[in-house]
Amino acid sequence: MKLSERPELISIPTENLCKSTMLQKTKTEVNYFLLALDKLKSLTIGSSHNSLMVAEFVTEFRRFKAMLNRLICELEGRDQASGYGMLCIDNLTETELFQKELMEFQKDYKEQKRSFQTFAGSLECLISK
Repeated sequence: MKLSERPELISIPTENLCKSTMLQKTKTEVNYFLLALDKLKSLTIGSSHNSLMVAEFVTEFRRFKAMLNRLICELEGRDQASGYGMLCIDNLTETELFQKELMEFQKDYKEQKRSFQTFAGSLECLISK
């Protein structure tokens, strides 16, 4: 079978580049949030509830960072496999599973990000008083 007979295989490197760019952007964002949380630690010393919330956000964003590192490594491995023409039915099934995992990651990350932004906004109101 020729590659031209399977147009979905031609688009895989382009899709992987878009996913890789999105994951790298998200990783940069997670690093920024972890730095912001590090600064928030000192601002929430007097409030046990807020300190606990900051600690929970730190734990969650570290978990997201570890997941991002794994997803980026897996995506790089897929790029190499597609570059060597090693795509087969098993790899396509794995690609579908990877796609599901990536979508679930994005959903969870968006929820966590929104929750953190709401929390940080409420702290800003408390600090400025």
